[in-house]
Amino acid sequence: MITLVKVTVHYGHPLTEITGKAREDVTVKKGSTVLSLLKNLATKYGDAFKDQVFLNYGRDQVKEGTIISLNAKYISNETENIKVEDNDFIGIFRAVGGG
Repeated sequence: MITLVKVTVHYGHPLTEITGKAREDVTVKKGSTVLSLLKNLATKYGDAFKDQVFLNYGRDQVKEGTIISLNAKYISNETENIKVEDNDFIGIFRAVGGG
């Protein structure tokens, strides 16, 4: 029997425009990594999402300037190693700059 967990994903701009929402609940298999969650979202939302989040179309490396957080902890460089748990909160943001 497959066990599922539910996580909440919060999107920052411009991902809010791509997804059409600021946050959503996503159900994934227990044991899924943050990277596999991101890949599923990329499949769901297409090339515009991929271009914002991933360095390459192999979708195995998060693009520099993409901020991924898990329960308010920065994890952008560890997405392939960290497994999501039920009720986790994932943030996906693009770094912004200005003066």
